Amino acid sequence: MPEQLNSHPPRSVSGSHQYNIAACNDADCSTYGVGATATVTLPTTLGVPTGLQACTDATPPRCQQAGSSTVLQVLVDGFQVSGYKVSWNWLANATSYEVHASASGCGTTEPSTTPVAVPEIGVTAIGCGSGHGTRTVSYQVRGCAGSNCGGWTTVLLRVEETSGLTRSAPDTITYLHTDALHSAIAETDASGNVIVNSRPRYEPYGNPSVPMPQGPGYTGHVMDSQTGLVYMQQRYYDGIAGRFLSTDPIPASPASFNRYWYANNNPYKNIDPDGRQSSMFDHPSLRGSVQTLLVNPGRGNASEKWSRMLCLAALPAWSPRGWSP
Repeated sequence: MPEQLNSHPPRSVSGSHQYNIAACNDADCSTYGVGATATVTLPTTLGVPTGLQACTDATPPRCQQAGSSTVLQVLVDGFQVSGYKVSWNWLANATSYEVHASASGCGTTEPSTTPVAVPEIGVTAIGCGSGHGTRTVSYQVRGCAGSNCGGWTTVLLRVEETSGLTRSAPDTITYLHTDALHSAIAETDASGNVIVNSRPRYEPYGNPSVPMPQGPGYTGHVMDSQTGLVYMQQRYYDGIAGRFLSTDPIPASPASFNRYWYANNNPYKNIDPDGRQSSMFDHPSLRGSVQTLLVNPGRGNASEKWSRMLCLAALPAWSPRGWSP
């Protein structure tokens, strides 16, 4: 019967090898007979993949390495980011890879193994389906050469897929436009189109011409649409009465003896930056006009008339007692 022989030394390289056989006794050997060719395939030594991580599909992506103390969180349902990619480094001698996923929490929790040809796989987050909650998925990978596969990664990569949350409509960017007193008088969208009736005009003491909007308004202070009042940081102010609702925290002075009035009863000339003390309104463009009048008095009637008009525009003032400088 045929005798099985072991090669000596053992083969260490896969491939086709020629074998010739001769018969021998203690003294001599015959000539080699016609040999045979054998194809030898040896197992490939494979290591363990490194660099296992998961990254969201967002721009820029958020990534998390395997073994980190935190997990990658992916939001499902109504959110822009609902997918992610699991990737790792190329492995020497590997011709394919296997990705093992096991889940806990809600939704599908059956473990699965997926073969891939390249060191990455795209994942669509499913979370808890139509329910609310978080599904935690753990990943391991290994490299393969044909049917011979190496070891699995020992450090788990974890991803949390949270579903049941909804996002409201995308944020809308608008821009406020102010007058010389910094009162918001117009609102435009991102394309520069005016939003009709979005902002009011104001009476001298701040009462709006339309229902009071919520947010920045009269002289830049926050307007409260629920109460119809203006919040000026230190005190609330009523634009209809032209009075604060509480006394001035600053001690009285000859120039400001009334503890409740606004801007020393002169809302054209004065403002109240923080609800404590009035100050004369100072605008760079108007301040330059006043300086022109003071430094360079009129050169002829036309120039003098124009300078006086600029000065009047910069410093108009009205009180119950009449106009004042």
